[in-house]
Amino acid sequence: MPGLENLTAKIMAVAEVKSDAIVDEAKHNAQAHLEQTIADTEKQCEAIIAKAEHDAARLVSMTITAKKTEIRNRILAAKQKTINNVLEKVKNRLSNMSQNEFEIFLLSYLSMIDYSEGEALMIPITYHGLDIDVLNIKLRESGKPALVLSQLNVLNGFKLVNNDVENDIGLEALIEFYRSELEYIVVEVLFGKDVVV
Repeated sequence: MPGLENLTAKIMAVAEVKSDAIVDEAKHNAQAHLEQTIADTEKQCEAIIAKAEHDAARLVSMTITAKKTEIRNRILAAKQKTINNVLEKVKNRLSNMSQNEFEIFLLSYLSMIDYSEGEALMIPITYHGLDIDVLNIKLRESGKPALVLSQLNVLNGFKLVNNDVENDIGLEALIEFYRSELEYIVVEVLFGKDVVV
């Protein structure tokens, strides 16, 4: 039976070669599939990481912008509150000027506006001691017409009256009229020249 054993040995050798080839091919296919799966997974991971980085950068940028806006708004609100407080103190200060301060203010303001000779000047009763003659001398020295002192019935500021037409120059009205200019000055003094209101 040496022939049968030879035949069996040959079949076994062929089978072993074929099985080794099948195993090698399976190993090769498995390795190729594994490598392809790893490559696909790496690409997916890179895409996920890139998207996450982009989303994170966008979120960080949005958060920074939102915080900067919030901080800017808080700073502006604080500045506006400070400006309002300063202007309120200005109103109070102007409403409670001494006789001398009122005369200086009155002369300064009258030198900047146009009015006619002989207009009636109405001032608060608080300043009843105003010497109209001294005021008129100072007005004429600055090239302005003289005024006539009239009724003392205004609360603050003063009025100029010409033929029953009143020009009311109240201190609060003046402050409101010059508010934007005053705000700019207050901001510059308090916060520096390069600050936006």
